[in-house]
Amino acid sequence: MKKIQYNILIIFLLNAFAAHSQTTAAELQAFKIASRMKDSLGISVVQRDSIYAANLSLLSKNLAIWQQYNNSDSLIQVNLQRVENTRDSLYRIVFTEQQYIQYRQKKTILLNNN
Repeated sequence: MKKIQYNILIIFLLNAFAAHSQTTAAELQAFKIASRMKDSLGISVVQRDSIYAANLSLLSKNLAIWQQYNNSDSLIQVNLQRVENTRDSLYRIVFTEQQYIQYRQKKTILLNNN
C-alpha cells in the first residue's frame, strides 16, 4: 500500500514540475517578445505589460491546442493559425496608431524575409 502511495506522489510531483516548466517557458517567451517591442517600438512599461499578458494568453492557447490535437497535424495547423490571427487585434488595442503602423511594417518585413 505504501509503495502505491509513494508512486502516486512521484507521478503527481513530476506532472506538477512539467506544468511549471511549460508555464515558465511561456512566461519567458512572452517577456522576451514584450521586451523586444519595448526596445524597437518605444512602448511604455504599461504597454509592455499589456503585450506580455496578450502574448502569455496566446502562448497558453497554443499549448492547449498542441495538447488537444497531438495526433492531427492538420488540426494543429488550422487552430494555431486561428490563434495567431487574433494577435494583431490584441496589439492594436495596446499600441498608439504610430506604434501599430511601425509594428505592422516590421512584421511585414519579417514575414517577407522568411
